[in-house]
Amino acid sequence: MLAAATQPVEALRGLEDFGVDCLLSGLATRGITTLVNRLARAYLDVNRDAAALDASMFDGAVTAKPPCHHVRAGYGLIPRLTAARTPIYGGRLDATEAARRTAISHTPYHAALAELTEATVARHDSVLLVDFHSMPGFDRLNNALPDIILGDGYGATLDRKTADAVTGFFRKQGLSVTWNHPYAGGHITRNYGDARTPRQALQVEINRGLYMNGTDRLDSVRASALCDTITSFGAFLCAAMAAAS
Repeated sequence: MLAAATQPVEALRGLEDFGVDCLLSGLATRGITTLVNRLARAYLDVNRDAAALDASMFDGAVTAKPPCHHVRAGYGLIPRLTAARTPIYGGRLDATEAARRTAISHTPYHAALAELTEATVARHDSVLLVDFHSMPGFDRLNNALPDIILGDGYGATLDRKTADAVTGFFRKQGLSVTWNHPYAGGHITRNYGDARTPRQALQVEINRGLYMNGTDRLDSVRASALCDTITSFGAFLCAAMAAAS
């Protein structure tokens, strides 16, 4: 990828959810299974449909759906642009690269996620998938973003009672919370969650200003405190799910 890219690693890192895995380490202590994607989003975004490809990026035919808004914006399965909207590649990629990256990253990630959700349903008759991401402190118009943005596809992936309880939890922690704008839940949330069924999903976008110094360094003190908050959030969800069953 780096051989084909015209941008340095530093420019590509703006696409990643920096340090989110460091915030989730306490969840396992609460019995919560955690799946971490360790391949860069600039390489391939597992939070996209496998056919969300920009065909114009490739020499040769690729399996692509009609372009969705993510693809048109430059942020499909294989991103075309950096977070600063600079082209990543100077020319077209070989079509085989799309299949290769999908096989390396997207296919095994979603196979693991499907296996985990099915195992949870088999054991508990329900599953709540929580997909953690990070976001910048400001949007493209330089408007300040809240501490937490929760996404459920505007009510499509999570029942309202659970959604209200989640809102209450984060607000009790002193965090500002909004829903679904500008992040309403990506492919993972929408593909694995349905509010009408026992299989539900929630996306959590965390403001990087809560736990980082600058663009590429964790604030160890604030990150540790936020890790404790997320661990408590996991315990809260476990208790809420148990009470509802």
